[in-house]
Amino acid sequence: MSRGKTNSQEDDSGVLTNKEGEKRMCKSMTEFEILILEIQSIKEAAKVQKKKIEDMEGELKAYMKKRGKEKLFSNETNITVSYCSVPTPKFNKELFIKENSEEEYQKYQKVTSSMRLNYLKGNQA
Repeated sequence: MSRGKTNSQEDDSGVLTNKEGEKRMCKSMTEFEILILEIQSIKEAAKVQKKKIEDMEGELKAYMKKRGKEKLFSNETNITVSYCSVPTPKFNKELFIKENSEEEYQKYQKVTSSMRLNYLKGNQA
């Protein structure tokens, strides 16, 4: 689904720009709607690719687990694949509150704001 011939080009980061190098913007509601359709199509294709990768990585994990190996080297690709337990430190909120207090926990919380693009089904404007 292409938006047709435009004077747009991608900059180094993949953002569409006009010939002056400014970020491109939809000029009409029709372009806006076409852009939404393109984004949704690309996202759906990305989901399919992600699922394929997850399935293939599942095969790698099963093979390594069956062989009892945490690391395997591929002569063909010159890549070492590692599949092992990795410790990940995480903050235990419940324990902190239990040993201190809810008020003490609240003192350490920081609320930040950011912009988020959401796609909502139906007219929720």
